[in-house]
Amino acid sequence: MTNASNDEENRNRMAKSVADADADAVDDAKVLRSNGGGAKKAMKEGTREWENRPRKRNVAFFYGYVGTGYLGSMINEDTAQGQTLEYVLFKGLHDMGGVLPTNFPDQKKVRVNRASRTDKGVHALANVMTLKLECPYNYWIDGKCGKELVEKVNDELPRKLRVFSATPVTKGFAPRAFCNKRTYQFYIPAPVLGIAIDENGECVSPAEVEKSLTDFNSNVLPLFCGFKPYHNFTERRLYTKKHRDKLKKRLYEKHDKVKRDRSAEGGGAAAEGGAEREERGEEPSTVGKEGGDSAEREVEVEKFCDNVRWFHTFNRKTKLDRSHYRHMHEVSCGARLTNLGKSDGEKRLALRVTIQGESFMYHQIRHMVGLMIAAYRNMVPTNFISAVLSAPANVSLPFAPAHTLVLKDLNFLPFAREDFKNRDEDDKLEMTPAGKEIQQAFEVEQMLPALGSFVDHEDWSTFEEELKEWHGNLPEEQVAKFLATHETWSAALAKRKREREREEMKERKELKE
Repeated sequence: MTNASNDEENRNRMAKSVADADADAVDDAKVLRSNGGGAKKAMKEGTREWENRPRKRNVAFFYGYVGTGYLGSMINEDTAQGQTLEYVLFKGLHDMGGVLPTNFPDQKKVRVNRASRTDKGVHALANVMTLKLECPYNYWIDGKCGKELVEKVNDELPRKLRVFSATPVTKGFAPRAFCNKRTYQFYIPAPVLGIAIDENGECVSPAEVEKSLTDFNSNVLPLFCGFKPYHNFTERRLYTKKHRDKLKKRLYEKHDKVKRDRSAEGGGAAAEGGAEREERGEEPSTVGKEGGDSAEREVEVEKFCDNVRWFHTFNRKTKLDRSHYRHMHEVSCGARLTNLGKSDGEKRLALRVTIQGESFMYHQIRHMVGLMIAAYRNMVPTNFISAVLSAPANVSLPFAPAHTLVLKDLNFLPFAREDFKNRDEDDKLEMTPAGKEIQQAFEVEQMLPALGSFVDHEDWSTFEEELKEWHGNLPEEQVAKFLATHETWSAALAKRKREREREEMKERKELKE
């Protein structure tokens, strides 16, 4: 009976404190503790100020950057300490008071995650990073859209890195897993495509170029779409089971080392780590080793030239698995060239190619663009693309520079936010309207001028030389044999598919009878 009366008394006291909250409310900006996480202000328990005290909430930040001068986006304290974009953003959040000094720079303490990783020199207009942010509990419920928070973070960041919006998400939200579409844009300089440009920077034959680009967009670029193997567009070894086991072993060893360092028992920790490995079923001496007849079985490989081979048979080492496949939703380009020199009044024409897919492999887009350029310049026939995108093909492809590659947009699956008021169950993470305004300003003031300066980068001259050398190592006779082999393989594959479909229809018919 006493417990029930105490609970009733607590509820009454809480209701009274909430009713009188307007007179005692504090400024949210002060609660964000821009002093870097100093001592908390004395608060009376049960008041609105107490209920709204800073606590960790999982918050998603849409941000953009010009990637030049950084060693990629993802935090890597082993090889790129303090030289990645995520680290700069993480430090900015710490400096404005969103991350406690005791949690910095250890990203695991605040669960830093990202939607997409970009390589050195790649830019972004819509990347997402999530972490447990120290913020007022009712910050978003009180009608805030995160604008003040965004302004505070941007005050701590360089001009080439900007946060666009901050949105609370559920505790279990993982941006990489929830992101189902990633859109990239690549700007190919017009001279690299072989398009003639006059001394004023204008296209010499605009009507002819427009017709050529329309045909290219209709007949060539769609060949990249669909669920296809992209093993020739990346470092194939990075997506094998052997490599995954190697990374898993390295991760286990790192975790064991951390536990040993933290243990005060000395030698007992090593035995504990070994016992945990046994529980996981891990055998360090054999992880990553391929054994058995299927792995060592000889394969039949037809070599057409140094850059082109065809596997007629596979073993476990050479066979592809699902990790080598990617689903491309859209690959397209405009019928007209884009001028990237508006900021300084000069003409810098480039072709904007849009590539949208569920996920991408290491260096995949840059190899795709290299093959696109070769196809547009008629260095390879159109059906060469289809042949390269087949499982038995093993082809070395040209590799375009990264200076004009931009992560343009991200799309997320819907999720329910049960711990927030006035939310639909099927809503999804999106940039706020205020964030889109900041994004547009950042694109005009920082991104486009940077892209314009990279159109004339010396790496494009190096790429053209390498492209000519690559084309010189592709004899027409051998390419014709390679395409004929692919055509024969495709016909046999289609035949097996039709036979399998007939068998399935027959089985369904028998089940109905």
